[in-house]
Amino acid sequence: MDTRWKNKFIIAMITVLFAYGASGVLSVLINGREYANPDYFHTNQFRSDLDQYAGYLEMFELNNLTLEKAKEAIEVSEEDIHEHRYRYGTLPEQIDNIRSQYEYRIQEAKDTENNEFAKALTDQMNKRIEDITKNFESDEHVRPKVIKEKEEKIEEFFKEKEQLRDQYDFYEDSFTYYFEDTSTGEVYTNLTLSKNESPDEVMKKEMVYHTDYTMDKNYFLHIIMGGMRGLNSRW
Repeated sequence: MDTRWKNKFIIAMITVLFAYGASGVLSVLINGREYANPDYFHTNQFRSDLDQYAGYLEMFELNNLTLEKAKEAIEVSEEDIHEHRYRYGTLPEQIDNIRSQYEYRIQEAKDTENNEFAKALTDQMNKRIEDITKNFESDEHVRPKVIKEKEEKIEEFFKEKEQLRDQYDFYEDSFTYYFEDTSTGEVYTNLTLSKNESPDEVMKKEMVYHTDYTMDKNYFLHIIMGGMRGLNSRW
């Protein structure tokens, strides 16, 4: 099932003007000699660093939702319900699987005359069968289960996000950025501008390298969260 993202809180499309700051100049001069390209900024390594930083930047600055807001944004589609319902097969297949997990243990308990344990196992088995049966009878029975799974995935994402913060801080020392939300005009930047100065003017004058950079609202998900499937929220 494809992951689908609807951006409720932030940007539909953002254009970014990146500049490689003075703190990265020394590294460029040293490492650039190792490449046959015209300069370091035309290498795959630099492009990879630029893309990686763009992903981190969108994650920490441009799409910096709180955990609570992310959970509030969860939606459950018909596809989500269908996937959960049939994840382990049809209803008869799932019931047979549950019984196969319990029947031997129940019989073993009866053979040792441990009737209380046998009853507890039987009750547990029947409860699971009843729950699975309701999955196929009611979408509303499935919905909270899907929400819980998505909440757990979001929580895991936020934990992993914090583990990436040091990497984001590392890149932050080397790049200057100027983002403009093309739908709202809102600006996100760490560039200091004097009155009447434009970002282009400052970057051309002060930076070793600058470029126009465009990315959509899902950029950081493709870079960082590409393997996280089934999470459908309005980011």
